[in-house]
Formats: sequence, structure tokens, C-alpha cells
Amino acid sequence: MYVFTYRCTTNCGSKVSVNQRLTLKSSCSGPLCDRIVKYDWLLLKRELSGKKEWIILPNLKDRILTDINSPNLVIPGNEKILEENTKYTIRVVVTLSTGFTFAEEIMFITNYPPRILDDRGGCSVTPREGLVLTTEFKISCSGWSDEELPLNYEFR
Repeated sequence: MYVFTYRCTTNCGSKVSVNQRLTLKSSCSGPLCDRIVKYDWLLLKRELSGKKEWIILPNLKDRILTDINSPNLVIPGNEKILEENTKYTIRVVVTLSTGFTFAEEIMFITNYPPRILDDRGGCSVTPREGLVLTTEFKISCSGWSDEELPLNYEFR
């Protein structure tokens, strides 16, 4: 018997963040695993509002951090590859040395980024000017909301 699966290993919440790396890892068990000669990854998207047709994202091989024929797929975050509030399907087609092919796919939806609930929300820095490693800055954020909790803040 031959079993091929792949699973999401990072950024795998109920909704996927477009700002974080998405990693999919494949695994194989059975006597035919050593006959895999090729993996082909495909990324399709469909907007949640409007048209209901799937669109293949072009040039995926130039946008990912792994080889397009790798058993794993890594999509970087913050690269404008995935769009907010969009449904995606990632499909991998596996080819054996015998020429036999089969496919597996995973579907997910990306979330909206955190947003400010009212005009009192946002972030502030005190003092507004200072010297690196000398001045102690106080950074505070409030009034933010997101579908995915808890919210984590990162200051750079």
C-alpha cells in the first residue's frame, strides 16, 4: 500500500495570515515512495466576494522559498503573494517513475489584518525623539481588533 499526504506545519490557524510564512511538508509511506521522481505545486485562488472561479497564480516557482519540485512548499510572509480574505487551494501532483501521477490538495482562507475599531485606537511612542540605546521609549497600542486572537505586537 502507498500513502502520500502533506500537512501544514506553520501558520496553520483557522484562517491563514498573509504576513506569516506558510509551510507545507509532504510525507510518504509504502513501497512506492522511493519511486517518486517529481513534485509539482500549484496555487489557485478564489475571491470570497465576486467571481467564483479558481485562478492559477502564475510564476509560483519565482515566489516561493523552496524549489517547485521539492517535496515541501514554503510561501514567505509579507511578500504580497497571498491576498487578504481570499480562498486558496494548494495542490501537489506527484509523479512516480512508472509515469503514474496523483494529486493531493489543501484549501484555506486568509484573514483580514488587525484593524482599529475607532478613531481613538492606534499606537503611540513616548518620547517622540531620542537616541538609540540611550533613550527609554514607551510604546503603547490599544483599540485593535482581529478575528484571530490573541493579538501579538512586534516593534521594529
